[in-house]
Amino acid sequence: SGTGTDGTSGVGAIKDVDGFSIAQDPSTAKYDGMPASAIRSGKVDLIMAPDEIGEELQAISPLADRPIPEFRSGENRESYERILKLLKRDHGVNFQQYKDKTLSRRIMRRMIATKSVTIGDYAELLTNDDAELNELFHDLLIGVTDFFRDIDAYDDLRDALKNYIDAKSEPQLRVWSVGCSTGEEPYSLAILITELLGDRLDNFRVQIFATDVNQRSIDRARRGRYSASEVSGLSKEMRDKYFLFADGHFEVSKKIKQMVVFSQHDMVQDPPFLRQDL
Repeated sequence: SGTGTDGTSGVGAIKDVDGFSIAQDPSTAKYDGMPASAIRSGKVDLIMAPDEIGEELQAISPLADRPIPEFRSGENRESYERILKLLKRDHGVNFQQYKDKTLSRRIMRRMIATKSVTIGDYAELLTNDDAELNELFHDLLIGVTDFFRDIDAYDDLRDALKNYIDAKSEPQLRVWSVGCSTGEEPYSLAILITELLGDRLDNFRVQIFATDVNQRSIDRARRGRYSASEVSGLSKEMRDKYFLFADGHFEVSKKIKQMVVFSQHDMVQDPPFLRQDL
């Protein structure tokens, strides 16, 4: 319980190393800002009232101590393949070429959350529980992103784009941000292009197509609202210039949002966007 966004970065860090996190049910909180922010990140495994958490931890701790088995071989293989077929059937994504260790860790996390003792138990649960299959699907889609992530690459891109724009005969720019996750990359590109164009921006037609297979990430990216920790890598000048601060969050300005079009897209099987400058 509390105001602000404390804990949101923490649950993200926990998720990145395959940890497990529980958030207080916001309806039980005197101040729901902190748990609601963590839940909106999509990186919380369970949501429950505080007086239920201790009992839940006792129940899942023995399951969490188990080593992660090799699911693709031996007696586990049939159930493992069944799970992948269910994911492809309901979500249209083929995880067969995904890293086995990553798949196994993520399946194990959801087995712990649902108290499934064996992968066979979990496969049976998924057959009859669309909501849990949806949770597993989104758990497998690991979004690692940040504003101006890998600043050296953005410095090189800035120089290349400046030369490209200066040599361009038509006042338009089409950009495709592939695997855009929760939007930090396409918004970074929009800010970079805005800085480069300066007074010429109003005379340029800028379109940034931002796509991802994860609809939850796309929905969050469209909102363009980020916690203080998520924009902490930006200078105060840049935050003041391109974001509006309200209700403890930084929201991308309308000018930047208007440049970006978000859509769900699987680059493995959907046709690519054509005639792009970048």
